[in-house]
Amino acid sequence: MTSFDMTAPRCFLVRPAGPATAEPFALVEQLPRHGIDLRCLVRDTDVNAALHEQGAAAVLIASFDASEAVLQLCRSLHDQGQAAVLALTPAGDDTIRILALESGADDCVEETSDAREVAARIRAAIRRMHPASHPPRPQVRIGPWAFDIPRRQLHMPGEAPVALTRAECCLLQAMLSQPGRLLSRDELTAALPLRERATDSRAVDLLVSRLRQKLHARDPHQPLIQTVRGRGYRLDLSTIDTQTT
Repeated sequence: MTSFDMTAPRCFLVRPAGPATAEPFALVEQLPRHGIDLRCLVRDTDVNAALHEQGAAAVLIASFDASEAVLQLCRSLHDQGQAAVLALTPAGDDTIRILALESGADDCVEETSDAREVAARIRAAIRRMHPASHPPRPQVRIGPWAFDIPRRQLHMPGEAPVALTRAECCLLQAMLSQPGRLLSRDELTAALPLRERATDSRAVDLLVSRLRQKLHARDPHQPLIQTVRGRGYRLDLSTIDTQTT
């Protein structure tokens, strides 16, 4: 399986041909500041040659619309399976977003999104396409809990299992993948399944609150999930035993 440098993954920004296509200047300038090795392609016809000659972990299609040329480009990139495909769509346009997903896009990002969020979504799409070679652990110890990943449950001896929603499970797995590291709201949002994401920036806060209530139900004085005000959340490394059971 091909591996990519996740510290600075290469991403092609493609601008489909057409007079209405605009250069997303802000992203072109800011994505490299967030660790994305961005290469701009003026013509969509250059994509295949560039992927073959230079290689890339992701392709970001700018000014995504309902034209057949753009939809066909998305389908073609998806069928090739060489890079994660992301569509840069108009803000609030659900129709275009759905068309992009139906055409094979791995994720959709609104044109008005912050560059940091776009970078986080690019990395998340790459991770989903190129998962780690080692299989996920079926159970992980988190403080007093045993986290049963396949069943999406928290277990404690002598207690009934605590069920987690799909979104809560994904959030906890994202934190477990980097215990002790501060994760921003954008990074946690990118770890959620597409259907579980919300446009409200505080949706992650509500999810963390629900997850924290479940984790702290037996011992409210053991803060497994810590809040760093204005920056994000971290899973406290000192309280985690990552032993597989």
